[in-house]
Amino acid sequence: MSANPELEDFRKRTDALSRHKILRKFIRGDMVELGRLSLEDISDLDGEEQGRYFLQAAAELNRTSLKAAAKTPEAKIVQPRLRRAFAIKSTCRSAYPSLRQPRRP
Repeated sequence: MSANPELEDFRKRTDALSRHKILRKFIRGDMVELGRLSLEDISDLDGEEQGRYFLQAAAELNRTSLKAAAKTPEAKIVQPRLRRAFAIKSTCRSAYPSLRQPRRP
């Protein structure tokens, strides 16, 4: 048993996230191919606590900046229930430009 129960809980949640029904399809080794997630997938993940924190970290957003990003004119072109997902995916692509382009052989 770990001396730190919070750390043990974090490890369990991380392991559960790596086996998540949506994410496991996009995990290649130690990489998660976030660019391949659909808005629906992101929205579903965002609806779960560990998924929400994972996505916010990947997009380098906090709750306030995510709310602001979901209110931009670009985000308003998608359905209201998918605006947070759009903001996350758009921000991930800006932070990681390689998500925009396919890998070169």
